Amino acid sequence: MVADKISAFRKFEKLHPELTKKAGTGAEIEFETLATTVHSFELNRQIWEELDYYEEHGEVLGKHPKLSKLKLAQDICLYDRFEALNRRNNLRTYISRDRKTLKKMKSGKEKEAFALALHMFILERDMLETKFKLNGEQ
Repeated sequence: MVADKISAFRKFEKLHPELTKKAGTGAEIEFETLATTVHSFELNRQIWEELDYYEEHGEVLGKHPKLSKLKLAQDICLYDRFEALNRRNNLRTYISRDRKTLKKMKSGKEKEAFALALHMFILERDMLETKFKLNGEQ
């Protein structure tokens, strides 16, 4: 993850002066260059937040995609069987509702974000069922 942070920073560091120069002269900026620069900056910032949070609190924040599954596993370890059963039942409801909503949504970033949230619900449900062996219980 630190290597990803360094790579993102270096990419941003390389592209930022080019964008600043073009913006100052009024030259046209390529969308792909701009998107890459912004993505690199956001990735660098996101990783920094993760590392900083871990240093302060000794636990994973879970906002970065590589660490979201780890954070989920840590949270699940805190559940007792009753809490796990309740959470799994709630997740079933959310998944059913959100699958219907996702089918009705138009393509775009909003749909992608919604699909990711749905995927995380499914992942959490599956992890709960595996850890607590909840497959047949209501």
